[in-house]
Amino acid sequence: MMITRARPLFLREALRSIARQDYALDAVEVLVVDDSPRDDGDGVREFLRGTPLDGRLRWIRCDEQRRLGAKRNAAARRARGDVVVVWDDDDYFAPARLKTQAAALAGGTSAVLLGADKPGCFFYFDAADGTFRESSGSSFGQPCSMAYERRLWGEAVYGEDLDVFEDMHFFEALLFGGVKVGTAYCPWVRTRHAANVVRDARGDGDEAVVDAAVAAVACDLPDATLAFLRSLKEG
Repeated sequence: MMITRARPLFLREALRSIARQDYALDAVEVLVVDDSPRDDGDGVREFLRGTPLDGRLRWIRCDEQRRLGAKRNAAARRARGDVVVVWDDDDYFAPARLKTQAAALAGGTSAVLLGADKPGCFFYFDAADGTFRESSGSSFGQPCSMAYERRLWGEAVYGEDLDVFEDMHFFEALLFGGVKVGTAYCPWVRTRHAANVVRDARGDGDEAVVDAAVAAVACDLPDATLAFLRSLKEG
């Protein structure tokens, strides 16, 4: 599931990240819930033409602006697969993400978050100064990276009226409901930029500036995504 509003370039790079996954993409559907003033569904379909996601997109168009929790519920409600994967439009993952979390779910957990307490696993790109930062020493798994069994939605739902921490609301509801939640590791980049809902979102570990090549190699970022991130520099 991917929710978006009026940032088509971010969205396209996130879809590129999905299309590069080392996974059977003919078993994947991508649900994009969009409440942008302008409907960009046709443009996104054209962007995906000829990629492994060609024909795999389900575009859910909202006629008015919706809360983030409502948009996530709209996606989960329509999901047809056995597993829901939360994939924000400004997060870019190494190609092993789907395979890694699918393996963890097959191992007996019902929900899996990506952790950040191993070196080379979790990076921020800060548009404010155009730098990558590696986050380390964290015991923190991020709900915005969750994959979970589809059957769990309904027992817990995203806060319909929440525009921030709606993913944490859902995660905590799973925990309080006794759901077995695990952690897996796959390198990824989370972007901090002017349009973030939580601009200063940080883990509970240390951050150190790293060369762009370090993050690009760890996360296997394509040149197009790296160039896009560099174009975001605000400072």
